Amino acid sequence: MESIQKLIDKLKIKPQVVEEQITPLTTLTSKQLIGLSKFDAIKLIKKHGMTHRITKEDGNYFFGTCEIDINRVNIEILNDKVTNIAIG
Repeated sequence: MESIQKLIDKLKIKPQVVEEQITPLTTLTSKQLIGLSKFDAIKLIKKHGMTHRITKEDGNYFFGTCEIDINRVNIEILNDKVTNIAIG
């Protein structure tokens, strides 16, 4: 799997945000989020200055846009627990 930076370089994405406002992606890992309740996961994501999007909950998929946002965490939930995440 390509790293986020390689993907950004390949797609020539230029974030339009001030560097100090970006929380490094390495500070928030899947190990910290998987297993948390939906509420606690969202709270932690916001604490790290990132946004979230629920892409699947209890077997129901939700439509999402196709743009890549390196400051957004896509989360999947089953029975109020985070089961999978992806940056973008």
